[in-house]
Parts: sequence; C-alpha cells; structure tokens
Amino acid sequence: MIVAMVDDEPLALRALEAAVKEAKPTAELHSFSSGSLLLSSIQSKQLMPDVAFLDIELPGIGGIELAKQIKLLSHQTWIVFVTGFTQYAVEAFQIRAKGYVMKPVSTEAIRAELEEMKPFLPQLLNESKIRVQTFGNFEVYFNGRVLPFGRSKAKEIFAYLIDRRGASVSRAEIASIIWEDGYFDRPRQKQLQIFISDMGKTPASVGEMDVVIRQRTGIAIDPAKVGCDYYRLLDGDPTALNAYTGEYMTNYAWAELTVGYLNRER
Repeated sequence: MIVAMVDDEPLALRALEAAVKEAKPTAELHSFSSGSLLLSSIQSKQLMPDVAFLDIELPGIGGIELAKQIKLLSHQTWIVFVTGFTQYAVEAFQIRAKGYVMKPVSTEAIRAELEEMKPFLPQLLNESKIRVQTFGNFEVYFNGRVLPFGRSKAKEIFAYLIDRRGASVSRAEIASIIWEDGYFDRPRQKQLQIFISDMGKTPASVGEMDVVIRQRTGIAIDPAKVGCDYYRLLDGDPTALNAYTGEYMTNYAWAELTVGYLNRER
C-alpha cells in the first residue's frame, strides 16, 4: 500500500509517519512538507498513492484544495484529513473525503481508517494486484507506480482487453481497433504479434504472469487479476460511482461506445 502524507510541521509529520508505520508496517510511506510537492509527484506519475493523509492548514495550496486536485489526477486515492480544527469537517465531507482524523494522531485512529478502506480499495486486500485506471485517461499501476509499456499500441491493446472484461478477442478484432483503415495483411499480422507479445511482457515484468490469457481463438484479460475502477462501477461500488464523471479512457476513440453505455446506465 502506498501512503502519502502532507504536513508543514515537522513534528506533526513525524508523528503521523510513526502512527501509520505502526498501524500498517508494510506500507510504503512518502512524506511531503507541502501540497505542491505531492502534486508534482502525482502529475509526473512518479507516485500514485492509495491513501493520502493531508493536513488542512497548509501554506500555499491548502489541504481542501489539495484534495480536490488529487482527486482530479487520481480518482482512486483515498483522502483522509488530519487536523486539529473541527470547523473543517463539513467542507471536508462535501468534497467526498473518506476520513477525518484529529490531532494529535494515534495509531488506533489510523488503523481504524485503514480498516474502513479495505472494502472499497481492493488493492489494500491484495497488494500485488495490478491496478487499472479507466476514468479519465487510461493508466496501469503496480504498487502505486505507473507500469510502463514498451509500445503505445501494446498499451492500447491492454486497454481494449480491459474494456472487454474477460471476453476473448480475436486478433482480427484487435487489428480493427488499433488500425482503423481495415488493412490486416501479412506485415500487419507480424506487427500485431509483436505488439501482443510486448503487451504481455508488461504485467509479466512484475510477476503477474497470468493476467493475460492466450487462447487459440483469441486473447483476453483475467478480470480477477486486476483492480479496476470500471469493474467496480459495474458492481455498484459507491466509491467508483462517485468517481465516474463521464470520462472513460479518453485517450482512445473506440472507448466512446462504452461511455455511451455507462452514461445511459447512470
């Protein structure tokens, strides 16, 4: 689990670090003295936290505004405010922050917050699971960091398989998605095989060997092997329902069909 913490007071930040570490010894902790430093890490995709503990009274960008910016960049990050001022509680909940911890923090309070998250964040139950973001731009994460693909077409194929939710997809269908001109001659068949091979190497590089299922008639994703906001939305998860704002895999034109379906179902 990737945990980010922001507090401009060094003693308070160290106390928070200690409480989180005691409550969740396996957590990977990232501490920041300002909101702008955390935002910079998220914007550059160096970090994609599962949980962000934010002080509210921060210099520069305040905790409330910081939470709004984080939610725009990372729909799946669970926001918890840590503050000594109760007057912020109403505003915090209005932006759908998931938790509110009063200072001085305690291990018990942090542990309670982390326990509350488990039903809503599958990656906290299975921390080795690949996490897929489909709301907004498509992105794939492993342990809170972007999982890079060697080729953009390989990433697009993975996105299409995610969209198909475990249904087997023929190579001809994949070709029609990544090349809109309809040609699927021998040179392109060879190209496609390279893209598919490259696509499979990406999850395999982090030990997730069985995410991609190869069959005689086609290729598929095993939905049980990934945590995905789209899948949780279809399952009626309230956090995913709140996170979806009408944008889905915005980097791929073919995803508009799914956007139409999701908007009709809302």
